Amino acid sequence: MSTALPLRCQTCGLVLRSGAGECPFRDTRRPAGSILLHEGVKPEAVVYLRKGQVVLSSAAASGAEVSCAVRGPDTMLGLELLLDQVMPYQVWALTDVAFCTLDRAAVEVWIGEKHTPAAATLRYSLEESARRVGERQALQGSAVRRVARFLMQHCQTDGNAEPLRTPHRVLAGMLGMRPETLSRALSELRSSGALARGRALKVSSHERLRELSE
Repeated sequence: MSTALPLRCQTCGLVLRSGAGECPFRDTRRPAGSILLHEGVKPEAVVYLRKGQVVLSSAAASGAEVSCAVRGPDTMLGLELLLDQVMPYQVWALTDVAFCTLDRAAVEVWIGEKHTPAAATLRYSLEESARRVGERQALQGSAVRRVARFLMQHCQTDGNAEPLRTPHRVLAGMLGMRPETLSRALSELRSSGALARGRALKVSSHERLRELSE
């Protein structure tokens, strides 16, 4: 790997926003095409992008790569580290990039006490972001797969569980399909034995629903 002079920290947005007198992040550079963070793996460090562009992409159920977004300078990635979660997408360099990293132990020291209003707010924000990523990924695939994934996340399966009461028109909008497409998908799920008969959305076979969601 080629060496380069340290980045000018006095102009760094992270330092300016945080008010940190001494930044603990370490700078590095990678060529276009490099993978910075791997999908499905817990990140070992937080990445703060200084220069260049990266692509956030995930693997669809078919195995094909789906590009989610492009991010540029002043983007922080790998915050799943703070929730001890795996990366929901892969981060790779679209151009030559310069970025700074901070490992797990150093991140915890830098952020400070966990039991503070700021730390609690950060955690809630990260959890909400993770849910939104999952919701976007759930919109991939056929109508039956999309509905099955949604029900896997939001329906209980024990005998006393209440059925999901989300109106069908609202559910169709959430899943990016027409109401009539949703109705056909639900009919297929009932015919397959994944859902109980009747209009109520109640899971009868979690295993069958999981198979249809993949």
